[in-house]
Parts: sequence; structure tokens; C-alpha cells
Amino acid sequence: MKDIVISKARSRTELITLSACFIIACLFNLGAIIYYKSPAIELITSLAYVLNFFNEWHPTLGEILSTAFFVADTFLQQLMLEQLPVKLVE
Repeated sequence: MKDIVISKARSRTELITLSACFIIACLFNLGAIIYYKSPAIELITSLAYVLNFFNEWHPTLGEILSTAFFVADTFLQQLMLEQLPVKLVE
């Protein structure tokens, strides 16, 4: 069985592509926040959605990052709900 060797140039190209896709996804998110006049905290709480959008362009690392940030986003939203002065009625 052959070993798969990834060259330094290919690795660098993948990293640049990955970074560009993430930046584009963040810019789309920022544009939507400005357009709909949402609070700035949306940049953090909607990071899971940005990573899902980013995942469409670069699926290999996107899924790993998307899952991690989705868990973190759920945790952050739960903390924000606990800090509300009024409890939500179910």
C-alpha cells in the first residue's frame, strides 16, 4: 500500500483556501447583522451557522469545526438564557 504524501505547497494552498472560505462566511454573517440591525453578540452566537456555511465550501475541516462550535454555541445560548432577568415560560 502506498503512503500518501501531502507536500508543503499543497498544505499551504489548503490552509489559504480554508482561511479565505471562513473569512467570506464571516463577512456574509456581518453583512446580515448590519442589514437586519441585530445586536453585535450575534457574531458569536451565530458562529455555528457561519461554520455550517463554511462547511459547504471546505467540508473536511468544516465538519469538525462546525460540531465544536455548535456545542459551544448551544452552551453560550444556555448561559445567556440563565442570565435573563425574566424567566421564560414553557
